[in-house]
Amino acid sequence: MNSLRPTTTQETSKAEKKHPSGLIYDRFHNRNKKALIKPKSSTNKENIFRGAKSTALNLSEEDITKLSILRTWLRNNFAPTEEVQLKWSESLPLRLRAIIKETDVEKSNILSEWPRIVDDNGYLLIDADFEQLFGKCEKLFNDWEQFSEKFLKYVGSAEIKDDRSLQLLRHLQEAPVCQAGRELIISYVFQALIKPTRRAGGKLPTILEAQFEVCCLCQTNDEYLEDLQALRRDCEAAKIQLTPRIYAVGCLENIDSLYVVTGKFEYKLPSFLRCLDVIIKLKHVLDYHFSDSCEAYWCFLTRFFYGIDYRRKSKNSQLLQLIKYLESQCEEDQ
Repeated sequence: MNSLRPTTTQETSKAEKKHPSGLIYDRFHNRNKKALIKPKSSTNKENIFRGAKSTALNLSEEDITKLSILRTWLRNNFAPTEEVQLKWSESLPLRLRAIIKETDVEKSNILSEWPRIVDDNGYLLIDADFEQLFGKCEKLFNDWEQFSEKFLKYVGSAEIKDDRSLQLLRHLQEAPVCQAGRELIISYVFQALIKPTRRAGGKLPTILEAQFEVCCLCQTNDEYLEDLQALRRDCEAAKIQLTPRIYAVGCLENIDSLYVVTGKFEYKLPSFLRCLDVIIKLKHVLDYHFSDSCEAYWCFLTRFFYGIDYRRKSKNSQLLQLIKYLESQCEEDQ
């Protein structure tokens, strides 16, 4: 299992208070306070997000001026952490307004206005925005093991024909695959189970393309950097977005490093599941796209683990069948 990457490029001042507050913050958040506290259905989450966008687009000039002061502070400070988090939460309406109006495919304007996003720990601020918009969700981390067991059982009866995916499944059973390697294999096999659909341009992606647009496994850090630089050059030349994806460095038995990358920044993260989590949040907070080839996978994760109905692929019959099976298995366990 040495060849697990494509041979060609794929597409400071003292904190004043502990919790954010104020008229703008209250108006933005308190209208949905009860919904944010309770577990939310997909519809409720969508309604909260629509309400947040409406509030952001209808900020008064006075509100914009006040929030711009916070933005300026955040642009010039990355510490103390508590104050950064406080001001970040308070400034969400202005940031959301900029995200909605962003015109550059690589988000250059929003990243310039809010440079803390590209800091090494910028993903923690993405967490904060996602939680304010959709609520806190730990299901991916808490339920993954149970899901993976049921998923592999389902795959066993699905008669997958992709040779590479079958080889990976055998490797999972026979070799001492590490935790991240196991999660990577499940993500790869998903692409053979729910096959890629035709892109908007008419090209049908291969299963291999879909797998590597979820995660590219490189043997060395130099190989990772070389591949990422080439991918960024290609996307820039084609004037297309480098959709968020994972890079893993090492082998299935021992993955040393994990990264989520975009055209402008990358995050080094502690686990494969955290990478999946951050990509989903980049989509729903900063409006990055999911890769076309593996969009069904991201749709599944978003719906099954986060309760957000990603409508572009929500009618996929294979996807609906898988979700129905998993939900029925969960009911049997209760």
